[in-house]
Amino acid sequence: MKDSIEGYISFIENCKSSLWLNVWFDNFQKEIVEEIKKETSAEKLTLYAQNKNIIVRQAVAISLNTPDTALAMLADDKNERVRPFVARNRNISLSLLTKLAKDESPEVRKEVADNAKASAEILTLLAKDKDKYVRKAVAWNENTPPETLAELATEEDYSIRQAVASNPNTSGKTLSILANDEHSNVRINVAFNANTPPEALAKLAEDDDLEVRNTVADNPQMSAKTIETLADSKDNQIGRAAKNNKER
Repeated sequence: MKDSIEGYISFIENCKSSLWLNVWFDNFQKEIVEEIKKETSAEKLTLYAQNKNIIVRQAVAISLNTPDTALAMLADDKNERVRPFVARNRNISLSLLTKLAKDESPEVRKEVADNAKASAEILTLLAKDKDKYVRKAVAWNENTPPETLAELATEEDYSIRQAVASNPNTSGKTLSILANDEHSNVRINVAFNANTPPEALAKLAEDDDLEVRNTVADNPQMSAKTIETLADSKDNQIGRAAKNNKER
């Protein structure tokens, strides 16, 4: 494997650019990544983590077999196209995630916020990030605590509120507030969320948006009264969904 990687790098450095080389580069690059994914030797992966080729280091950074010592090395990589791969690794330690949560690159912080291993403390910190895409990733993460989601529910960007409305950790109180959101996509997600209180669902059952009403009809938390109301809907799809809900 080491010979393959070093041979690949040497070949690229000594060849002039051409269409054939670009096609070969793309294909071989995929092969290199796949081979590194299969590698289980901590010693070899640590060696590859020091390779000068960015593709090799990225592949090592995302590999689930890479030891924490090598990930720590890559977390300090000067190339900010490598560090996001470290933050994305599902086997990364909490201490490294905490460190990367303070990285200067918003792409790295976004990957930390999206990682399923991110703790409530990390996510609460990143919920105040200046980059909206980082905050949006926090809003989607199921480890984000309810009180932090309640804060994100006040964001100006509707896509962040939409993510909060989808999160299974969002409280009924927050969902009741979002049920009045001006953006229909937010209300649709509230209508789908299993934590949405029956009173909020009853309100959404009368929403002007057809998709909102249709989504409510599928929510198992609907009250019997709301189910009866939707079952009599003039829209056949909503009526059928409500009747099916009633029979569950």
